[in-house]
Amino acid sequence: ADTGATAPLYSQYVDLQENTNLSLILLGTGTSLRLLPFVEDLSPTPEGQVRLSFVNTVDDVSVVRVENMNGTLADVAYAQQGRDATFSAGTYTLFWNSVTGTPDTLEIGSELQFETGRVYLYLFTGRDLSNPPLIFSENVGVEGAPAVDTTTQARFVNAIPTDGTIDFLVDGNVVVSGVAYGQSSELITLQEHEGVVTV
Repeated sequence: ADTGATAPLYSQYVDLQENTNLSLILLGTGTSLRLLPFVEDLSPTPEGQVRLSFVNTVDDVSVVRVENMNGTLADVAYAQQGRDATFSAGTYTLFWNSVTGTPDTLEIGSELQFETGRVYLYLFTGRDLSNPPLIFSENVGVEGAPAVDTTTQARFVNAIPTDGTIDFLVDGNVVVSGVAYGQSSELITLQEHEGVVTV
């Protein structure tokens, strides 16, 4: 919920499954708000590799293509979960390009450093170059490292362009408050169940 408002902005049922890592991404505008439960793969990466996931948060761009110097990484539909890209750690510039109509670059992530053993969630927002890209990252280690106990966890992400902040509630209880646009909570352990997430 908007911290300055008395009524919730939006509510949605979310299935919090056992041993699942979710990014619950609030996106859209006005009356078209939605919550995208994006399942994150937090398993270790191969040695020397990174895993990158993409989310298109721009409702008037139905599909956007992510490319780097080696070619296409993914076509990303609005508010849908697509496939992950795994590639060698290093520094890359990523281009978010239009797929339909006149060819155009809609966003550039310039000289981004991706480190081995990490996973990244990159949100396309159509930002200009004066604003940093929205990228969230977790250290998951590399294959062969000791296994980490898994639990049901969620990260709450505010991807609606607004000056206010957002509170996220699960079943009426505040789990994180004051999340500004382009920010997220840490991964929060939650009880597995089908719950109602309200903002």
